[in-house]
Amino acid sequence: MTFEAACRAAAADLDQLEPYWHVLYGVASRRFFALPLWNAPRGLYAQARNVQDLIAEMRTAEDVCRAGMR
Repeated sequence: MTFEAACRAAAADLDQLEPYWHVLYGVASRRFFALPLWNAPRGLYAQARNVQDLIAEMRTAEDVCRAGMR
């Protein structure tokens, strides 16, 4: 399996685990992206070079959105 294929597979796995996010891997950018599937502020997304950092960015985005709803 190539590096890109492994990253796409990791993104697909995370996508299955995260029902409120659409997760994908950009081959050209070599970055993971997560797009919210809820009514989030326009332009909100998370991106990172690896899955662990992406998850952290997703949680931060969720926390910021929750805090803004109070």
